[in-house]
Amino acid sequence: MDYKQYYPDIVASYSSLVTTKEAEEILGLKQTTVQKLKVRDLLHSSKVIFGLVHYDVIKLDEVLRILFLREHGDPDIESKLIQFYQDKLKGYPDLITVHDISKITGYAKSTINSWIQSGHLKIIRRYDLCKRNHVPKEWLIQYLSGHYYNTICRKSQKHREIIKKYPSSLYREMIMHIQRK
Repeated sequence: MDYKQYYPDIVASYSSLVTTKEAEEILGLKQTTVQKLKVRDLLHSSKVIFGLVHYDVIKLDEVLRILFLREHGDPDIESKLIQFYQDKLKGYPDLITVHDISKITGYAKSTINSWIQSGHLKIIRRYDLCKRNHVPKEWLIQYLSGHYYNTICRKSQKHREIIKKYPSSLYREMIMHIQRK
């Protein structure tokens, strides 16, 4: 995919190779985060030696790819996540309570209720059984696979364990999905 078409201003402002400092500016990340991306093999850099000066350069295309994934997400990742959570939630009923969501995700009921209050997690209120909030399984899977849930900074222990259970290729790709601006 050609990411240059999405960022013509950046392409006009930078050459085809950018320094690590320029990559930080383009991505809006700190130096340590860009270094982590390089260590995790998500950004490939080359060492340039100019006399006594040594510095790393990164292809602008790779920086734009990271920028695109951070801003728009990757539909392939979301479809893989949806499949992962469908398999994980097979044994659950079609309507899931906040209590069950708490068990699944490891977050407190108050946190889940704040997701509901803010409109990130959609619910169905069932008055016939009792005054409980229920979430259709498909809606929960969409939420768990979405950008908001996967960019939570302070993840629960269960959330971290679930991320580690992703298939290894998906886990690597999710590192990008998890990074926050």
